[in-house]
Amino acid sequence: GSYRRTDVNASLNLPAMFNDTLSLKGTVMYRDGGGYFENTTRDAREGDTDFHGFTLSALWEPSEDFSAWLTYDYLRDDTPTRPVTSLTQAGEVFNAFCGLDPALCGNLPQDADANRRPTTTLEQRAYIHTDALTLNATWDLNDDHSLHAVVGWRDSDENAIQEFDGLGSDAGFFPFDGDFFWTQRPQDLEQTSVELRWQGDWADS
Repeated sequence: GSYRRTDVNASLNLPAMFNDTLSLKGTVMYRDGGGYFENTTRDAREGDTDFHGFTLSALWEPSEDFSAWLTYDYLRDDTPTRPVTSLTQAGEVFNAFCGLDPALCGNLPQDADANRRPTTTLEQRAYIHTDALTLNATWDLNDDHSLHAVVGWRDSDENAIQEFDGLGSDAGFFPFDGDFFWTQRPQDLEQTSVELRWQGDWADS
């Protein structure tokens, strides 16, 4: 369509190998386009999605008593922060920040056409990049007892710019000059978790 949205999902299951003890699966995901906002200040289309990633998983079952499932996720989301418009109404305190062009304020939530034409001045770049490994393992010791392990590792790098005021460059007054309220949120996180569990029935029912 006119918004040029592309969605792709694909999965591949490989035949079991090594005497049917190992199974492999791969999945890819892709999202692009679809933005339907027209920024009248920056003369640019906004709201596009920009995401791609893949998942690889392996299931190892060398015996009836033991299984291990390892998953790797590679996710890259470079979708910009979603556009916003100002819903401040006449008579409200923050209406004063509409400044030289009061028409920049006063959009109604139900006015879809107006809210598809944001007037923000910043290019609201954003991304979150994630790599993750997850291991689930189960060992059945006997009919009543089993050992379970869940091990996870995740590394995430994130940054996002967001202009919350929804105003254009003609709004506001010195020293704000249209960019009254905006934030940048960088984060770099790495997490490792381990869960070990003994599960069993210690007495006859």
